[in-house]
This record gives sequence, structure tokens and C-alpha cells, in this order.
Amino acid sequence: MATLVERIRQALGKRDGISEETMRPLATAYADEVTRVNTRLAEAVALLHKGLRSEGIQVASISPNAIDAAAKLDLPDDEREDWFDILQFLDVPVPPKLERDLVDQLNEAIVETQPLEGLLTNHRRLAIARAPLAWRLKVLRRIAEVDATTPVWEEDIESWEKVRHKQLTTEARAAISAKDPVALKALQDELTQSAWRLPPDPKLTARVSATLTGLTEQDTISQLQGVAAKLNDAFCQFDEPGARSELTRWNELAATLTSPLPQELEEAAEPPILWLREIDREKQSRAQRAAAIGGLEAVLDRKAPVDDLERAYQQTTLFEQPPPDELVQRYQVAIEDRQMTKKRQFLSIIAAVFAATVIAIVAFAWWQIDAAKQARAIAAEQELQSLLDSGDLDGASSFHANLRETDPQLAGTSAIASLNSQVQTAIGQRTQRAEQFADYLAKANADVDAEIDLSALNRAEKLAETDEQKGRVFELRSRYSAWEASIATQQTKELLEELKSTRDTLTELEEGAGGDDASRTLSRILDSLKALPSTFPRAASSALAQVNSVKTRTNSLDKAIRQRRERMTIRDAAMEDVHAAKSLDQLAERLKRSASQLDDASLADEFRRAASERELWDQGLMWNEYANTASKAFTSGLSAESMQSIVSAKSALGRGVDHSLMQLPVPVADRIERFADRTEVLKRVLGGLPNTVVADLYTVVVEDGRGDRYFVFKSYYDRKRDSVFAPSDDGRAKHPGVEVVANDSGAIKTVGLEGNFEIHKEPYASIKALASMYAARGDEFLSDWEGEFLKLIATVRGRDQLDGQIKEMLLQHLLSGAIEGSAYLSKALSEDLRWLEGRSNEIAYWYEPSVPDNSLGPNVEQRMIPKLSRVYQNRPKLDLKSLKLRDLKFDWVGTLGRGDDGSMAVKLNQPAAANGNLAIVRPSPTAPEKADWVPIGRLKSGTVELTQSEADWIAGRPVFLYPNNPDSVSSSSRR
Repeated sequence: MATLVERIRQALGKRDGISEETMRPLATAYADEVTRVNTRLAEAVALLHKGLRSEGIQVASISPNAIDAAAKLDLPDDEREDWFDILQFLDVPVPPKLERDLVDQLNEAIVETQPLEGLLTNHRRLAIARAPLAWRLKVLRRIAEVDATTPVWEEDIESWEKVRHKQLTTEARAAISAKDPVALKALQDELTQSAWRLPPDPKLTARVSATLTGLTEQDTISQLQGVAAKLNDAFCQFDEPGARSELTRWNELAATLTSPLPQELEEAAEPPILWLREIDREKQSRAQRAAAIGGLEAVLDRKAPVDDLERAYQQTTLFEQPPPDELVQRYQVAIEDRQMTKKRQFLSIIAAVFAATVIAIVAFAWWQIDAAKQARAIAAEQELQSLLDSGDLDGASSFHANLRETDPQLAGTSAIASLNSQVQTAIGQRTQRAEQFADYLAKANADVDAEIDLSALNRAEKLAETDEQKGRVFELRSRYSAWEASIATQQTKELLEELKSTRDTLTELEEGAGGDDASRTLSRILDSLKALPSTFPRAASSALAQVNSVKTRTNSLDKAIRQRRERMTIRDAAMEDVHAAKSLDQLAERLKRSASQLDDASLADEFRRAASERELWDQGLMWNEYANTASKAFTSGLSAESMQSIVSAKSALGRGVDHSLMQLPVPVADRIERFADRTEVLKRVLGGLPNTVVADLYTVVVEDGRGDRYFVFKSYYDRKRDSVFAPSDDGRAKHPGVEVVANDSGAIKTVGLEGNFEIHKEPYASIKALASMYAARGDEFLSDWEGEFLKLIATVRGRDQLDGQIKEMLLQHLLSGAIEGSAYLSKALSEDLRWLEGRSNEIAYWYEPSVPDNSLGPNVEQRMIPKLSRVYQNRPKLDLKSLKLRDLKFDWVGTLGRGDDGSMAVKLNQPAAANGNLAIVRPSPTAPEKADWVPIGRLKSGTVELTQSEADWIAGRPVFLYPNNPDSVSSSSRR
């Protein structure tokens, strides 16, 4: 019994096997089997992936063996694709593909675990199942490893590898053409990981790897596009965790690329990436600020020197947000405490110096008093000067007040007084500066952060001297900076949204046709982009930098659209020139001319290809010549000559056209098909009648027509007419030696006859009449085979003087020929013919003398004559008017062209008045030298409806109109 795959091949190989009724059950059965086998294979491989190799092999080996079943269902790629194309054309669901990769994994597992005997068994089983060569090679290589002492395995491997090399080239070409990454990965693994004895072509391996890499990168870029969309969604919703998750995925995918990211993709992901980086920067800034605050607190806790305090405090002021007020107060208190401690130390030193001076005066005597006063004055002057130089005005004022109390005379010296005057002047200036600071600070301050006066704040900042003043300035500036940052964030967000909207618009324009509306839109976009920096002046610099990139993209798109419009203008002009052709010759010439002028290489190639098919158009239109020849012949009256013309036209059509979309109506086609056979039948049945025995016989009835009848040859009668056959006066003449027919082969015998004879020229006259009718009405048989034969039968029946047995013989002879040339008569009268043939014994002795009887036998008359009458009335009649043979033709009505979006469209030469089907001519896939008619749609009320796939359509091919239901015939002619 044939396997399912063999039944599929047989159906594809039959002429009438490619039909929906044949293919649908095969496709359904194949789909069920493949689904069942794939399910079992998947279950087994799932166990392999879990490390349960033995269990997986066992599951696959349960009867029926899944691997054997897969081998029986496997179709070569080219056969499978051809079959699937046919199923799609017939609108039959395409079965799933056999999972060969799962079979490969199971075979590898089996090969790795089987001993030699098991390997040999598996090897034989795969050979019987005609498994793919790749599967069998793996087993054979394992056998060679296990049975290394047998050299024949290596020879077989090398032989098989040579064949496999050719298969790999074919499979690689198909996988590259189909852009099938799964098939390419399997081929790459086989090419690079198999233990080849004869290494495959490195160029093939490189081509497969390069194509697979390209497809992988395309897939990666496609995934990156999806990630970019999710990144932007998370950014618009301020979903930081979601954005970070997508960014991790983005970085992982981008790291696998070997080529740079496309600019559009990089721009699409840039806003959310910059947003996350800004968040990271802010987090880092907050962490650094927290560390600085912690450092200041640590310095305060350990009561460090003033220099350490000031350095730690300065670190906390480097950030936009000021340090906490409590920490600032602690810092200020610590500074003041350390300053007071320094003053007390200074005063202690002064007191000690003073005491030492007094003691020295007492010790050295009174004569040294003047010198001591002078030294004290110098020391006091130096100390006061030092305090003034250090800016410690409060310390200098306190020193002078103390000096005035302890030594008014010294305090009144001109030098001390001058220095004190400077101190008081500086104190006054400081007070005035503090007042100015307070005024400017009050002017700068405002309840609304946006209204803070930066100019006054800057003046106050220049006047600030104390930490308290600087802290107040910092606080006010921090408020303004916070407001400014919020505005910047808001403007950055709005700017990015504006840019995203612009990018979306650009993407839509890139995917669109790019007409005048697109140019106007791009002009508006450019104007908008120019205004964005002034509209969002506080936006982040990274966001503002994107404006230029979008400008560049907009300008590039504008340029591309202009160039595309120019190309479209040239293309449209070329298409119009082609469509304006008035003849097919002119169409071919214009296609060639336009192809040489077009910048569009693809369209130019299509035009050149279409022009190269010029001869095929004429070959396809051979149908018109065939149909026209048939129409003329059947309209003017069929003849052997006209039928021969039809046959010649049909033969020419067969040589030039592989597949036509129209057929002549069944009655017409049947007459053409049967022409040769019917001609032979007529020659044999009617043309051969004069050569029969009865054709030269006369009927002789003795006793003046009252006796028996005999048959004599016409030539004998002619010789003996005046002697033997001359009438006597008394009618009693005896004729002892008359030659009469003695058997059915025409032998004669001599008999004695009496009386006058009544002579009838039958059956000679009937045969002659039939021959004359054949000669005169031979062409009528071509038009009305059944009617003409039945008329002949009626003529024979109506011959008054023709013997009844001869009539039945002729009836049987004519009916046999009529049935041989007519399916209708065969169906209607074959049983009756067999009945007549069964009566042959009753008329076998027609030549023997008998009483004259010119009628058919009663049984024959009752059975045959009414039946023949009904058959004649109901015979198929050729109604040429209803068949409309002249309408069965292809009319050139337009040309295939490309629309603005690249899709196919039909340009009609002029408004079509008739409805019908549309078709094109292409080279036959099986015989490229022949034309092949392909339906593409229909024309209805002047509107073109394309219904077929555009897979093999090319621009420039002429489009032809042909009638709806071209093989329809009238009801009367189908009976």
C-alpha cells in the first residue's frame, strides 16, 4: 500500500490530480500525521533537555517509532514548497512543517548511546525509511568511530559527503532566499560542527554564517526597536524601575551587535537614557552632600581647629541645596567659641606683658621709667596695628578701651589715637556695609521664588562678609536655584515630548508616500524646531542638543522626499509613456526606451524583462487565431478542409502555449477532437459499402413477382438481360441455368427457374444511394454526426424494394459506425446494438430463396424505430448563436504598472465597455519557451479588481480581457 507521501507525489504527478477535491483530504491527513509526530518528538526532546536521555529515546522508540514516522513523512524542501504553493492556490489550509531539528537531536542522542549492533540497526532503518542524508551521515560517522577497523565505512562517508555537499549548496540557497534563520542555524551547525572527512566549501560556510549574522542583527535591531518603545513609555510615565529594566535589556542587546546602532534608533532611545543618567547624577550629588554633612558633623564632634571647621563647612556649600540650618548654627557657635577662646588667650598675654613691664620698672629703677613707657607704647601700637590688619575690629576696639582704662596716658598718644581712629572708621564702614547688605538682601527677597531679584542678590553676595550673611545669601540663592531647576525640569519634559511628537510625525512621513502634504509638514516642523530653543530656554542642554539631531533628520527626510518625488515624476512619465502605446509592438519599444531612462533600477529591470517577452504575447494570442478559425468554420459550415484548419491552429496553439485559460464549448471541442476518428469511421462504414457483397446484387422474384426471391450479381444480369431475363409471351418459360448467390461470401450456383422474372435493383440501388449521400453530404456529418447517421438509417428503412434482412444488416452496420463516433449514441443505443448483433443468426442466411419481404422484422420494428426517433429528436444540437464563439478571445485592454506605494495596478488603455476576467502572459515555469496564461483579477463595470497573488507579476506586462465563464455552453447543447 502506498505511503501518504507517495500518494501526495502520485496526485501531483497526475494531470487531473491537482484539484481541491484531491488535495484537501491529503493535506488534512498529512497535517494530522505531522502534528502527531511533532508532538511525540517534542515530548522526547523535552526529556533530553532535562538530562533524561534514555527516557527520551524510549519515548521516541515506542511503536510506531516517531523517528521512522518522521522519515516517512519527510518531503524534500523543493517538493514541499511546491505542494504548499499549490495548496495555497487552491485555498486549502497548509499543513505544519515537520520538526527536523527535533529528529536531529534524537538521532544524536541515539548515536551517542548505541553500541555497534544498535547503530547498524538504526542505519538500516533510516535507509529503508529513506531518511534525509544528514541524519544517516551522523549515524554512519558514529559507526566508523565504533568500528574503526572496517575501512568501508570511511569510503561510504566520503561518498555520501560529496552528495551532501551538493544538497547543502541547494539547501543554503533556499534558506538564504527564504531568510529562514532556523534553517540557516541548522546548516551552520552542520557545516562547522560535523566531523567532515571532506570539508565543505569555505565560501558556502562563510555565506551561510554571514547571512545568519545579518538576519540575527536584523532581529536584534527589531528587538531594540521594541525596547526603545518600552523605554519611552516608562520615561513618559516616570517609571524609573521599568525604565532601568528596559535599559538593562537595551545594553545587553546592543552589546551583541557588530555594527553601529542606526541613528534613528539611537535617537529614539536617547531621551529616556539621558533622563536615567540625570537621576543617577542627582543620586550621586545627594550621596556626596550627605558625606560632606557627615564630615562637618564629625569635625564639630571632635572640636577640631578653625581651619578644619572652615574646610569641612566649605565642602557642604558646594551643592545646590544648602546644609541644614541646625548644622549651620552649630558651625557658627563653634567658630564664635573658638574666636572667644583666642581673644581670652590674647588678653592673658597682654596682662602678662603688662605685669612684666611693671616688675621690670620696679626692678630697674625709676630712671628707666621713660624707656619702659616708650617700649609699652611701641608694644601697644604694634598689637593694635596687628588687630587692625587682621580685621579684628571688635578686638582692636576692646584693646583700646582696656588700654584707655589701664593707661589713659598711653592710650592718648598720637600713634595709638591714630590707630584707634582707623579702627573706628573701619567699624563705621562695616556698619554701613552691613546696612547696605541688609537693604540689597531685602530687595532681592520675594515671596514668589520666580520674582527673586538676581541683580540685588548678586550685590548682597558681594557685600556679605560674615558666615551668617553668606548663609542668608546662600539660602535665597538656593530658593531661586530650586525654582530654576523645577522650571528646567518642566521645560525639558515639554521639549522632549515635543521632540517625541516630531519624531513620530517624521516616522509616519518616512512610511508614507511623501507627497506635497509631506513637504508642507516638514517645512512646518523645521520652523517649529528653530523656535524650540527660545521656547524652552531653561531646558537641559542634553535635551536642547537633540533639537539639532531632529533637524538633521528632518532635512534628510525632506531631501529624500524631494528625490523620491523626482524619481516618481520620472517613473510616472515612463509609465504614462508605456500606457500610451497603441499596439503591442509599440508597447515593447516603449518599455525598452523607458528602461534605459529610468533611475529606478528595479522598475527598469521589470520593463526590460517585460519587453523581452514580446514573442510570448503573440504566442499567447494564438488562442485568438484558434478560436477565430473555429468560429469561421462552424459558422460557414464545416468541411474536411475547415476542420483541418482548426486542427492545425490547435496544434500551433499547443506548441506556443503551455496553459490557456479558455476552452472551446464542449460541442465544438468534441467535434474537433473526434474529427480524425470520425473521418476514419466514415471511410470504413460508408466509403466501404461499395466493396461489400450486397453492393452489386439485384433481387430477382420468379413467377412474375409471385414466387420466391433470389439474388444475382448486377454484372450477370447485364450480360443475360436479353436472354435469361427477357420476359416470354406466355410467362411459362423455363430457365435451367440461372446463376444465383449461394452464400454470404458471394459464391454462386446454377438453378433452374420458371416463368417471367420481376427484377428489383436492390440492394445495389440502396448501396449506391447511401454512397451518393455520403459523397454529397459528407461535411454534414462533421456538424451533425448523430442526425446524419440516423437519417441514413431512416433512408434504408424506407427503401420499398430492399429486402428486410438486408435492411437489418445495413441497420446494424450503420448503427455500429454511428455509435463508434458518438458518446451520446453510445450511451443511448449500445444496448440496442448488442441486441441486434444477437439476432445475427436470424439473418445469416439472407441469400437463400424466400418469399419477398421488404419490411424489418416485427421485433426490430417495434423496438428500434420508436427508440431511434426519440434519440434523433433529443440528439445534441449545435447552437452557434448561443455559443458566441467570436467572443472567446483575449483583448489587450491595459498594462501592469506600479502604484506610488510600489503595489501593482492595472492601467486601462481606455474605458472598457465589457465585463470579464483579466490575465497576463508569462513564460511557462515548466517550458520557458512557451507562453503561460495567468489570471490576475476581473473587470466589473469599468473597475479593476485584482484577486490573485502578485508574486510573479512585473510592471510593463500587457493585461488582457477574456469572457466570464469562457467554457460555458447553452443548455440545449449539453443534453
